Amino acid sequence: MQERLKNIVYEISENIGERNLWKYENLKKCADYIKDYLKNLEYEVNIFNYKIENKEFENIYVLKEGEEDIFIVLGSHYDTVLNSKGADDNASGVAVNLLSAEILKNENLKYGIIFCFFPNEEPPFFKTDLMGSYIFAKFLKKQKYKIEGMICLESIGYFTEEKNSQEYPFPFFKNKYGDRGNFIATVGNLKSKDFVKRVSEGIKKFSEIISRHLFSSPLIVPGIDFSDNWSFYKNGFRACMITDTAFYRNPYYHTSFDTYDKLDYKKIEEILKGLTLFLKNYDKSF
Repeated sequence: MQERLKNIVYEISENIGERNLWKYENLKKCADYIKDYLKNLEYEVNIFNYKIENKEFENIYVLKEGEEDIFIVLGSHYDTVLNSKGADDNASGVAVNLLSAEILKNENLKYGIIFCFFPNEEPPFFKTDLMGSYIFAKFLKKQKYKIEGMICLESIGYFTEEKNSQEYPFPFFKNKYGDRGNFIATVGNLKSKDFVKRVSEGIKKFSEIISRHLFSSPLIVPGIDFSDNWSFYKNGFRACMITDTAFYRNPYYHTSFDTYDKLDYKKIEEILKGLTLFLKNYDKSF
């Protein structure tokens, strides 16, 4: 599974490369890669399009039905900032999302899952209603989907055991969580507190990755809403972000050096394992 994760990250970050409004053809290639992957799994692939500057952007999603008419959203963005191949940010999240869809395809689940892939998470769309995830969350709200919560996979591949490699929004967090960037964090807003804790503890239960429920707090804490989870907060849904903490740890974040060879695929595999087993066993009593 580590090799398969690496292959997906390599395909997206190296063979396709930078992908955004200015590298629009690459963004389309990435969308096509995601759609083809899901079609090969025999999912019915749904596209929710919207336009910016006469260019069409694709929210891609598939539905995995559960016993109940309630869904968990598993989302990841597939665009990059300018001049970055975006291996950690966010080919890593896309890879885990795709393989989760594959692993859970034929499982019997209590709650359904919406696997979705968003464009335009990065600037200049960041924290605007033109983010792909904002458009999609608004769609789910309008269609009155029953959403248990949204899990955002955002930069989940960079780990290090070096001392003082991990920073936090507030310095005193080092006393509680340590100074090494060797864990995966789950964060969310106050409304999502119970959901955040459940996701973090589920990953911890079913894998060997160090999983930390870092905090559920007001959105004034820097970084807590720095991805597609923000879009779901804004549309009234509970949401959390699973992340390696990005710029609080990764020196290559948002640079041309964010490449596939910097990532720890053993730890990404453990995230995949913990997440899929958690989702397989998920219900409100978990």
